[in-house]
Amino acid sequence: MPVSFLLCALALAIFSAHAEKPSCSVKDFGAKGDDSTEDTAAIQAALNSCSLVTFPPGAYVMRPVQIPSHRIVDLGATDPLTGQPGVVLEAWRDMNTWPNSTFKVCSGSPYEDPHPHIYPQLESLLYANNGSNITLRGRGLLNGHGFPWWQAFERTRSEYLHNCRPKLIEFTNVTQLHLANFTLRDSPFWTSCGRNVRGVLIEGVRVNNTLCGMSPNTDGFNLAGEDVVIRNCFVRNGDDCVPLFPPTRNVSVSGLECTCGNGIVPVIWPDLSLPNRGGVVQDVVFANVTLRNTFTGIAIKSLPSFVGAAVNITFRDIHMDGVREAIMFNMLGQGASAAARPHGHALRTASVHGVVIDNVTGVHILQAGKMVCHAGDQLACTNITMTNVHLDTSTHYTCDNVSGSAHNCTPAPCF
Repeated sequence: MPVSFLLCALALAIFSAHAEKPSCSVKDFGAKGDDSTEDTAAIQAALNSCSLVTFPPGAYVMRPVQIPSHRIVDLGATDPLTGQPGVVLEAWRDMNTWPNSTFKVCSGSPYEDPHPHIYPQLESLLYANNGSNITLRGRGLLNGHGFPWWQAFERTRSEYLHNCRPKLIEFTNVTQLHLANFTLRDSPFWTSCGRNVRGVLIEGVRVNNTLCGMSPNTDGFNLAGEDVVIRNCFVRNGDDCVPLFPPTRNVSVSGLECTCGNGIVPVIWPDLSLPNRGGVVQDVVFANVTLRNTFTGIAIKSLPSFVGAAVNITFRDIHMDGVREAIMFNMLGQGASAAARPHGHALRTASVHGVVIDNVTGVHILQAGKMVCHAGDQLACTNITMTNVHLDTSTHYTCDNVSGSAHNCTPAPCF
């Protein structure tokens, strides 16, 4: 037999041995799903080997795993007898042996510190980096077992634990991402995070923390990217419901219900919370949103030393019930003291331009709200339009450096 033929046959055999399978179960690679055996290696092997990865019913104990490109991860169906998720991904419960990320970092210093202490970020339970065409779907549950992490942070008030705890799911530099129908519970930190994501559809996903409002920094969908659609989702957490970070553009959020934490909010906020950094959040529509018992409702926020803008933001068909502060634009609050900023450096306050607030109702509202912006044509909040905004409250708005127009609003806006 010719040598060249043998070499070709050997190459084909090697390629076939390593080629991706169309589909497989994690149990094909040894996963137990018995709520006690660690299944990390088996789950990662399945993700590395198969285009479609399925989970038979069970509880899979795991540390972080990475989802490669061109993957569909199916978390199964609801148990027909109990109505509960048949598949549960159980986060590893030993905080001391949770692994660091090999490429992500976090700050161990207060917000706006110009010289932060940098640490490796604790890795997210499910994550993808520099990927494309990824689907995570099914009626399963991802349980982050975040309570010990929350306790540790509240007990120590450590900036490291404030910023570096693991997220539940995270996607970095990912295009064509689809998340559908599963439940996320008790993330140690942000629940679902995306940075530089494009072409994203999130639908029917539930964030449902066991402690209402008492799970620090467990943002629901914390995203930065473009061409993003979030629809028919539910968030019960202890921080922002849907915060959008810069750079972000062309986002649609609809059919959303938020409870317990904060509301819907473009956030002009740089990575690592560094002063004199920031970016733009633009062309965003929040529509058909219900906010129940949240601290804030409609919001845009930043810190004094951050730069950037929120531009062309629409809030339409919003209903609030039991919200503490209905509308809040605050470019100057929530942050470190002036001592944490570069000595003698002027404030670089972010700005807000072209906001539409239309057809909003609120009952049991504690405070109508405030709009606090910096002085000057470039830094003020301008071109704010409020129409048909009716809040059941005995309070009035407070404003600073805000301009715009209003029609048919109670109480009357302060610009």
